[in-house]
Formats: sequence, structure tokens, C-alpha cells
Amino acid sequence: MEIALAILGVMAALFVVFMIIGTILLVAKYKRLAQTASPPEIHLQAANEHKWKNTEKHASAAGFMRSKGFSDIGVFSIDEMPGVFLNGFVKTSAFEIAVIYEHPMIDHWVDFVAYYADEGSISASNAPLGGELEHKPGQEKFYLPGSSTEEVHKKFVLETFKSERTRKQPIAASAQTFVELFERGYREEQDWRNAKGGASAEEIRRIAAASNMTVDNEMIEESRRVEERKAYEGLRKTLMKKLLSKLDKPEDLNEEQFVFIHDNLSPTLLREIFHRSQDYGNAGTLIKDFQAPRATFSTWNSTLPRTECFEKIAELDEPIEVDVYKVPK
Repeated sequence: MEIALAILGVMAALFVVFMIIGTILLVAKYKRLAQTASPPEIHLQAANEHKWKNTEKHASAAGFMRSKGFSDIGVFSIDEMPGVFLNGFVKTSAFEIAVIYEHPMIDHWVDFVAYYADEGSISASNAPLGGELEHKPGQEKFYLPGSSTEEVHKKFVLETFKSERTRKQPIAASAQTFVELFERGYREEQDWRNAKGGASAEEIRRIAAASNMTVDNEMIEESRRVEERKAYEGLRKTLMKKLLSKLDKPEDLNEEQFVFIHDNLSPTLLREIFHRSQDYGNAGTLIKDFQAPRATFSTWNSTLPRTECFEKIAELDEPIEVDVYKVPK
């Protein structure tokens, strides 16, 4: 059974928040822009020689975790996120994980998490941002910005005790599985955010407010469009890997040969995909009567001359149901 590791949910959410703040700032300055998508996956590397920026806070948090029975499993860097470091701890007797983080924009925060075989989880964190984002279904997240490690742990213990999820089967974590679960947890979290189309306008509005940024509706909408494009490009990378595993000669193919159509695409982005791939002719008329994106694309494609039609070559069902088309030459 696939396990959603929500300790990543907090770290991934905070990383997403920073990216959205960057989008808002750049939209405010340049009005319209393209921006690199968040990495759809990450890879941890041992970094036990790392010198923590805030040695006092790190030593205090690590000491507290050891006093509660957590075992230190080492320090890691993240290839795709320069300057991000984490110190992992596991408490196998209680099926719990704890992590101390360092980020170029934040010198210290901690998370505690328990996760379960139903793909759900419970976590508590003192990360300064992240609660402004929607949570993946099944995740119970509690943010306590500015709180001490001890206060976060007390909240975690309390909510774990209260939750109905605690009576479900917990998943054990160990030093041997930490890296694999951490990387998979980030990938699943990012796939879910990309599949839903990126940050919503309301999420962007909440992040701007929490960051004391003055924004108007035009900035929110343009930031939303940028975030949706980034989500589509991030999802493309995930879907392309799945597609290549299904095809006979994957070495002859590349992303630009395909479009991936799912039902969370907005009319604006679907129009952009049409335009990017083809002179979309009457697609504009069809989008005015916009229904589900997959049906709209199929209808539009059926009106094209045979030599200009997109060839539907596959359907994928994870992390979202997608129709895959090959772009005509």
C-alpha cells in the first residue's frame, strides 16, 4: 500500500509557500512571467559534517528529542534544494518521526509526525508558514509558529491521543527506511498539489496576508495563472516517467512530443496547451462552451483534419486520470 508521509507535508508545504511568495513578488515587479516549477521529487544525501546556523536551537531541539526516546539517524541535504538540511529522528516503539530543519530563509524549525496504513497522518510543526495551504486529504496538520520544541511535541501528543486515526494501524519507521519514505512522501505531496492545479487564488491570498504583502485581485489572478503553469510542468515530469515505462522505445521520445490532459486544467491553460502544440483553429469557440477539459480536448481534436489530429496513445490514472496525446508533426 502506498504510504503518504506527512512529515514531508510540512516541509513540502513550506517550500511551496516560499515559491508562491517568489511568484507574487515577481508578478508585482514584472506583471507577467514564467517561473521554474517546484521539483516533483527530491533526493537526500548524507551531510553529517554540516554546521548548523543556529547551533543553540539545534542542540536544544535534538536534546529534547533524545530525552523523549527518539534516536538520531543523521543529517541530510537535499540535492534539489540547495541550503536545506534536516536532522532525522525516529521513535520506533511509538511509530513516530521527528525532524529538525534548516532553510536559507529560516534557520530552524521542527516537525513531529505519526502516519498510518490508511495513507493518513498526524503532524505538528512550529514552521512559520505552511498552514495557509490546503492539506492533502487524510492529513491532520497542526501549526504552532514561534512555539518551542516542547510545546510542539505536547500538541502532537495531545492531537495523536484525541484523533480517531490513532486507532487505525500505524506504520513503523526506522533508520533504514527513513530516506526512502521521506523522498516518497515529498513526491506524493507534490504530485497531489500539481494534480489539483497548483495553489488556488485563496491560498495565494492567505500566503500574501501572512507575509504582510499588499496585493490586489489582478496580482492574485496572475500569480494563480503562473502557479498553475508551474504545476502543469511539474506534473508533466511525473507523468512522462510513467508514460515512458509503458512504451516500447522510450529512448526515442521527449516531453515536447506529448500533451497531458486532465480535468483540473483551467480553460485558460487548456487554450495555452492548444496554442503551444498547434494552430488551434476553432478551439477558442469550443472553450467558450467549456465542459470537462478531457472531453473538450477530445471534441476539439475530432474537428481537425486527420493529418493534424493529436494521436491518443495512453491513459494514466495516477496521480490523476490523464489522457496522453502525441503532438502531430
